[in-house]
Amino acid sequence: EKSAAHSAGAQEGASKPAGPQCESEATLGSFAFGVPRLWSLECVFARAVEDLASIPREERTLVHQQEPCLPLSTHFKVGRHVQEDAFRTLLDVSARNTVSREHFQIW
Repeated sequence: EKSAAHSAGAQEGASKPAGPQCESEATLGSFAFGVPRLWSLECVFARAVEDLASIPREERTLVHQQEPCLPLSTHFKVGRHVQEDAFRTLLDVSARNTVSREHFQIW
C-alpha cells in the first residue's frame, strides 16, 4: 500500500510542470509581442514605389526574430519566396523576377 501511494504521488507530481517549459518562456514579458527582435532590414528606397513613406514600416521591413524555446537563430534567408508579400509590395514584376526564391542568407 505504501509503495502504491508513493507511486501515485510521484505520478501526480510528474504531470505538473515545475515552471516555464523553457528559459525563453520565463522572459517573454520583456519583449514586444513575446518574440525578441534580433535585427531588421528596412527598405528606404524602391524605384517602383513613388511614396515609400505611405507603405507602413512593418510592410517594408524584414525582421529577424528569436523564436521562443528554440536555439539562437544564426541565419536569415531572404528571397521572393521567403518574404513574398514584401517583395510584391516593393518591386514591380520585372524587378521581382530578378530576385531568386532564396536570394541570399545573412549569417
